[in-house]
Amino acid sequence: MHSIEHNTHNGDAGTHRITLYNHIIGYIIHGSLHIYGNEVLNIQQGMIFILRAGNYRVEYMSEDYHLYEEIIIHLSQATLQNITHSIPNLNIEPMAHNPTIHPQLNTPYILSQYFQEIKNYLMLKMFDRCESMELIKINELIHLILYQPTSSIAQNLLQLIGHDRMGFVKHIQTSLFRNVTIEYLAHECGMSLPNFKLTFQRLFGCSPHHWFITHRLHTVCTLLEYTCDPIKTIACECGFSTPSHMIRLFRDHYGTTPTQYRATHNQHCSILNNSATLLK
Repeated sequence: MHSIEHNTHNGDAGTHRITLYNHIIGYIIHGSLHIYGNEVLNIQQGMIFILRAGNYRVEYMSEDYHLYEEIIIHLSQATLQNITHSIPNLNIEPMAHNPTIHPQLNTPYILSQYFQEIKNYLMLKMFDRCESMELIKINELIHLILYQPTSSIAQNLLQLIGHDRMGFVKHIQTSLFRNVTIEYLAHECGMSLPNFKLTFQRLFGCSPHHWFITHRLHTVCTLLEYTCDPIKTIACECGFSTPSHMIRLFRDHYGTTPTQYRATHNQHCSILNNSATLLK
């Protein structure tokens, strides 16, 4: 499946249910489009629109016996990350909610020309001849949109990038205690390992290995201080492959063993241990 598509539809075919597995940027060449999601969007001929991955009902409208005609560009999270990382000084503020993306009402002339060029490329089957050409043209589109950062279409795209960033961060945070490899996490995020590490470094300020070890050991300290759970149980709960692995990392990080740390930081367990010793 190509990332760039030229689609036509019969304008009197009614509504259709579609599932988008990637985000899309679309441009209507002829006709109009009604999108039924959280709200109804009416997008007219010559307009650009952005949709996040998800489920929608759509209605294609056409006039004058012409087919509805559109250009659709699919944007995976990996594609967005790769492209936006190449843009210097791109500032994306954290999003506290998921704002609604609205269509661009007035498509800049340069973007209209871009989509006309894309249509010509598709007619000439240029993307079939050169596999890298699609990515080059998608990269060009992202740069053209973000070149005018105050335009509404640029703001919509930045919201999309920020939304993906939040999804990435949330997935990492919820994976803190999973006993999985960095390679597996990269696969779950649909990213290559080098791109995953680069994204992680930019968002968390350190390598994945350092972040996971530091936060897991911090939790280990909390459990040692406030519970009497066995070391084996704590190691399992905090995502370490074996207790010995946790003990070695703990000693390297804090200069003491988990047992010694508990003895000096958990008064409750110390009292219980002393009582047990006296009863023997």
